[in-house]
Amino acid sequence: MKFSKEVKVTIIFVAGVALFIIGYSFLRNNFILSGSKKIYSYFENVEGLGLGAKVTVNGFSVGSVTGIDFSEDFSALKVEMNVRSDLTFSKNSTAILYETSLIGGRAIQIIPVYEADVIQQGDVLPSVIKPVLTALINDQFAPLQTKLENLISNLDSLVIGFNAVFDNTGQVKLRNALEDFTLIVDNVNQLSSEIVVGIRNNQEAVNQTLTDVAMASKNMKSLSDSLIGIDLNYTVSKMNNLIGDIDSMVSLMQSNKGTIGQLVTDPNLYENLNQTTQTLNALMLDLQTNPKKYVHFSLFGRRNKTKTNNSN
Repeated sequence: MKFSKEVKVTIIFVAGVALFIIGYSFLRNNFILSGSKKIYSYFENVEGLGLGAKVTVNGFSVGSVTGIDFSEDFSALKVEMNVRSDLTFSKNSTAILYETSLIGGRAIQIIPVYEADVIQQGDVLPSVIKPVLTALINDQFAPLQTKLENLISNLDSLVIGFNAVFDNTGQVKLRNALEDFTLIVDNVNQLSSEIVVGIRNNQEAVNQTLTDVAMASKNMKSLSDSLIGIDLNYTVSKMNNLIGDIDSMVSLMQSNKGTIGQLVTDPNLYENLNQTTQTLNALMLDLQTNPKKYVHFSLFGRRNKTKTNNSN
């Protein structure tokens, strides 16, 4: 059976269109030949997500995004996904919208939950939007950006301050300060040179001084060795005994015992001694004034004082 050229062209055209549809569906993971089912998920923002974006499970492509539109109440965006019909994860699995690369582009990753309630045609998966890398970088570098801006502002103020200080007058002052500093350094160098010359000229005196210092150090060492050799425990014990004796003597003097104690604490004894002293003083004065009253001299012997008194 022979076909005309028109029939052959028609058959080739239909076959080409069929191959094109099958290839296009394969590239978009529509799974025309193996069967598929449509599931949905709602997101607040789908920027970067386009038709044909991959839908993966554990990093393996199982479908693609086939539609994006507003929800019935326009509160979210409804994403239609065409996935393989043999998938057995639950409708409680989560659809995560994530960024595929730094240059942009997004895809959907399904975190499967395997339960008895297997996903069916038209089911809706709960959704999560994973922050894009650029947003994370912006969040991390926002404080650094603020610090850099403050640093630049401070540097600008510092440069302005330098410009204000190092004007013509400031430059003159700085030059004078450097000249004064150079003069100070020269004076220090001259002084150090004079010190070196003085030490060289008085080398013998310096050596003698060092010898005296060494001798004094040796004497101090000998003194310290002598102090170390002293029996400090015995000396301290003797000092404690002496202090105890002094304390006992003071206590005895403060008490009413003994002559010293009575003399210190008994007012009657003090008054008697004072009165006796005054009497002795009066007696000595009377003796000096009237010595004949107490001492008698006679060339003829002692008179019979008793006889004279009787004759009277």
